[in-house]
Amino acid sequence: GPDGCLERPLRAQTRQGPRVTLIRSDYVLEGRGFRFQVRVLGKSAVTENVLTVLFDSGRYWGFGQFRTGGFGRFSYVIEKIP
Repeated sequence: GPDGCLERPLRAQTRQGPRVTLIRSDYVLEGRGFRFQVRVLGKSAVTENVLTVLFDSGRYWGFGQFRTGGFGRFSYVIEKIP
């Protein structure tokens, strides 16, 4: 499960007037890890190089809602399964 959550208000000006909502994201502390598999079926345009480019963007810029705050960055290892 998550180690905690981050919350912040999100403000917008709409035709009906100003709106405010609360945005919440769960997070895990640095050093935690998990494993998952990506299976590419058949003759796909998704190659190992494409996956590397996608995962590299997560390493440098992060994924998710709070990536602009420095959250969501990760490292990865590609293990080839026979």
